[in-house]
Parts: sequence; structure tokens; C-alpha cells
Amino acid sequence: MNDLLIYFQISYESLLVLIMTSITCAIIGSFLVLRKLSMVSDAISHTVLLGIVAAFFIVNDVSSPLLIAGAALFGVITVFAIEMLSGTGLVKNDDAVGIVFPMFFALAVILITKFAGNVHLDTDIVLMGEVIMAPLNRMEILGISMPKALFRMSVLFVVNLVFITVFFKELKITTFDKEFAMVSGFSSVVLFYALMTLSSMTAVVAFDAVGAVLVVSFLITPGAAAYLITKDLKKMIAVSCLYAVINSLTGYSLAMLLNVSMSGMTAAVAGGSFFL
Repeated sequence: MNDLLIYFQISYESLLVLIMTSITCAIIGSFLVLRKLSMVSDAISHTVLLGIVAAFFIVNDVSSPLLIAGAALFGVITVFAIEMLSGTGLVKNDDAVGIVFPMFFALAVILITKFAGNVHLDTDIVLMGEVIMAPLNRMEILGISMPKALFRMSVLFVVNLVFITVFFKELKITTFDKEFAMVSGFSSVVLFYALMTLSSMTAVVAFDAVGAVLVVSFLITPGAAAYLITKDLKKMIAVSCLYAVINSLTGYSLAMLLNVSMSGMTAAVAGGSFFL
């Protein structure tokens, strides 16, 4: 009986982690879609692994919060490197992503396999993730035990929501009319890197729970689907969050029914819902 209760608790908490991660990614992913940064978000979700590895070598502690800071910082470095390379005019933006992204990710894999072979930095889990395992890594908040991934994603959801709410007008103007934003005195560069920093933090916090592949799906697919339905920005964000929840519920249900990877199934469902 106790085993059955534990099973249902883990399943329920896995669903909560999945939904919270999807919404957190969706509210910021709409701006990535509109700014044509889908490939950049893909690059960030993979290259932050190098930031995690670099931070681990400094603090030598896998559980240290500095790993998240290092990963977020390296996400910004990735964007900066891509912008600098494409800004030379010698290569296009997509080409710059294709150059920087594999190089940084490959360096991370090399460093892990060479110097951290006995450390729990599993590249397969980072890529694919396994949501069902997230409830096993727990923490206590005000005497309440909860999955660490759920707490972190909840905090990040609030941060993303506050950022978009406070700077909604500025984000809207810099997204659709950069020239007018410059004339009006809005710093599009600062907003751009703030958005990229939050995207980096969102990607790395979601690593333990869902893996890089599903992070990309959560960041881009709901926003892309919502953009086909509405051209109103506020409605687009709301619809993308609705898509994210539906994808999570459907992917979770099918994964439990078919006994397959929850992250993989949810990403597949997200692609299917977009095509529908």
C-alpha cells in the first residue's frame, strides 16, 4: 500500500514539474519566436553545459547553485559570440549559430569525458532528461517537502512573469520596431541580453527535470503554434501557455500508458499539436 502511495506521489509530482517547466518556458518563448531566435535558444540549451562544467571545476560541487549562475553566464556568452560573429558580415546569423553551438557543446563533452568521468554529469540525461526522476531530488521549504526542480521552476516562473509584465511595453516595441525603440530611447541591447539571460537560466534550471531536447520544444513549439492562431501579443502568450499545459498533460498520459520516456513523448506531442 505504501509503495502504491509513493508511486502515485512521484507520478503526480512529475506532472507538476512538467507543467511548471512548460509554462515557464512558454511565457518567454513567445518573444524568442517573434524575434526569430529559435535556433539561438537551441544553441543556448546545449552550450550552457559548458558553463556547468566550468563552474563545477571551480567549486567542485555538483549541487552548488553557482553551477546555475555559470550556465546562465555562458548562455549569454554564447549569444554574444553569435552576435559578434554574425556582426562581422562574413557569415549569416544561422551560420554563426551552426559554428558556435557545436564548438561549445563539443568542448563541454570533451571536458566531461576527460576530467569528470567519475562525476555525475551524465550527457545523456542532460540531453533527454527523465521527468519521472525529478521528485526523488527533494528539498524542504517551510517544513514542506517538495521536488527541488519544482521549487526552482516555480521561482523562475515568477521571475519570468515579473520581467515580462514590467517590461512588456519595451519588449513589444523592441520586438516589432527597433528603429522606433531607438528613437524613443529604449535600450534594445539591454533588453535583448536580459531576455537571453532569462532564457539561459530557464534552460539550465530545466536540465535536471526534462533535458535539453524538451527545453527547446517547450521554448519554441507553444509560441510557434500560438502565433498561427493569434497576432495579438498578450493573447499569443496566453495561448502558448495553454498549448504548453495541454502538451504536458497529453505527453504525460501517453508516456505513462505506453511506458516510454516522458520527455521524449511530450516533445513528440508538442510537435504533433503544432502540425494540427
